[in-house]
Amino acid sequence: MSEQGKFVFTTILRRGLFVVLGYFAGTAAGTLTFPLMLTAISWFEPASKVWDWLGLGPVAMIVAPIIAVVFFYTLVVVTFAQAIIAHVLTEYFAVRSIWIHLAISAAVGLSGGVFLLPDWYSEMSLNKWLVTLAAFTAALVGGAVYWAIAGRKAGLRAIE
Repeated sequence: MSEQGKFVFTTILRRGLFVVLGYFAGTAAGTLTFPLMLTAISWFEPASKVWDWLGLGPVAMIVAPIIAVVFFYTLVVVTFAQAIIAHVLTEYFAVRSIWIHLAISAAVGLSGGVFLLPDWYSEMSLNKWLVTLAAFTAALVGGAVYWAIAGRKAGLRAIE
């Protein structure tokens, strides 16, 4: 293999590894942000009782690591296809804007929620809006983490 071919191969491999790292780090950050947002919402809006409405009262804090792992795995499964499509488009068009990455992550995160609960947006109550806000915020945090790791250098412009 020529030097040019080795350079192209290692560049593509390195970009792929950063994208995978960014996706998993972003998903993990979003997964950790979600319960923190629910806690903050419950603190500022005690009448909502979001944790009780979700059926995750005080016991949830005891089994939080197990819930986080299950939630993380489920989130990866339901958002993987959308994330791959978004990644291919952002890499091909070398989209490096944080705002576009945040918009994509919000769309991917909220669409993942729709895959889990298709009737989520019917009959929206205050608690559903607050949980949706927590999911939206978690998706934005995940998108910012992905952008910081992989999105800032989107595109394979180094290959000539």
